[in-house]
Amino acid sequence: MVVRNEANRWLDSVLVWVRHHVTDIFVTDDRSTDESADVAIEHGATVYTRGVDEPSFMEAEGAFRQIGWERMLETFQPQSGDWVLGLDADEFPVCVNVKEICQQANLGAYGSINIKIPEIFLTNPLSERIDGYWGGITGTRLARYLEGSQEFRQTTMGSGMFPAYAYNCRNWNE
Repeated sequence: MVVRNEANRWLDSVLVWVRHHVTDIFVTDDRSTDESADVAIEHGATVYTRGVDEPSFMEAEGAFRQIGWERMLETFQPQSGDWVLGLDADEFPVCVNVKEICQQANLGAYGSINIKIPEIFLTNPLSERIDGYWGGITGTRLARYLEGSQEFRQTTMGSGMFPAYAYNCRNWNE
């Protein structure tokens, strides 16, 4: 997960949800000026804060996500085939059991999974916006870690959550 100044928004709620679905949490902080890093640490996340000589998300999303991905690999050392969940700090994949989806995808040898992410405007009670002005997205949010090239698409915006290989493999829609 990448964050910047999310402490007073959805970060706490997202991390509460995430904690039930993953074994480890890694957050790349884009030099927040609020307590985002502290909130993530309180939820057991390992936090890496972007260095002053590294590009910000807004300068170069692909390069920023690449740095976060590399730090995550150094920290957790995933094995080839491990599933990685990538979310933004305001995404709630409601009604999704991540472990169950991964088990189903394993049966079909899928390399990545698209998940529907609805627009949420309240978390207690959980309320999805359905007025038609905003719409949820469906995007790749789970991908297997594969040894080899870990290069992200080097775009200013729209690089994706994962290295390019995750978008070129057999993709399953949840």
